[in-house]
Amino acid sequence: HVPALSVCGWYDAYAGAALEHFAGMRAHGASAATRTSQRLVMGPWHHLNGERIVGQVDFGQDAGPNIHEMEGRFLGCWLRGIDDGMAGEPPLRVCGVLRSCVDRGGPLGLRRSAVG
Repeated sequence: HVPALSVCGWYDAYAGAALEHFAGMRAHGASAATRTSQRLVMGPWHHLNGERIVGQVDFGQDAGPNIHEMEGRFLGCWLRGIDDGMAGEPPLRVCGVLRSCVDRGGPLGLRRSAVG
């Protein structure tokens, strides 16, 4: 059982690899627990998470979630067993779209949430 939180930018040279790794682990992880504990956050940045300016586009200070807070919640959930809802959240989060994040829970499961 190996949970993973991957964070990658749309403009990162490794964006394709992050998506392939996430999809591969979700589809072929060694156990159901491994498959369901994978998370991916994608947003409008390069390799450095949280960059708000890419080229000439400023995505604004609310372009993505607080990555450090998300990491803390992820580690709390999967390493310390803290039940704060993280385990039930959709596995894919796409950020930077109209100052919100879209969580992708399944083929039809989209939910918009404000970034704070």
